[in-house]
Amino acid sequence: MARLFIAVLPTEPVVAQLSALSRADRRVRWVRPEYWHVTLRFLADADPSSVAGMLDGERLPAATAVYGPATATLGTAVIVPVQGLESLAGAVHRATASVPGADRARPFRGHLTVGRLRQRRAPTDVTGQTIFAQQEVAEIVLLESRPDRHGHVHLVRSVWAVGS
Repeated sequence: MARLFIAVLPTEPVVAQLSALSRADRRVRWVRPEYWHVTLRFLADADPSSVAGMLDGERLPAATAVYGPATATLGTAVIVPVQGLESLAGAVHRATASVPGADRARPFRGHLTVGRLRQRRAPTDVTGQTIFAQQEVAEIVLLESRPDRHGHVHLVRSVWAVGS
């Protein structure tokens, strides 16, 4: 069993645009770009091969991820909202509906986390930074999150083409 989630990884041009956001505020623990992703479905502890089998052969709808218009907070996360992935997330949810322990009640809310607040109150200079980026989604990935001495490492366990 492994801690799994299915996600869209941002393309290099999107990463470049997101990297231009100000990351100077020390009241935020910034997420390194190699960990940026948009979670389509969190699966909790599940068997990677079983999940992969659920998505193998699935027809996943084409999608365009639209990042922006501005940074915001979601709980203690500093996020960039992401639109355009709702149908894709729905298809992933339906295909993985039988994963034991997966959160069935959590609705999809497209976002990419760029930081975590060190305190509960949002610093005003962190939210409201404008951003506009988009990408045609070519693939989705099954990521495994493993703890290590610096936090967590994300490992790509499977990849599926989108829109084909």
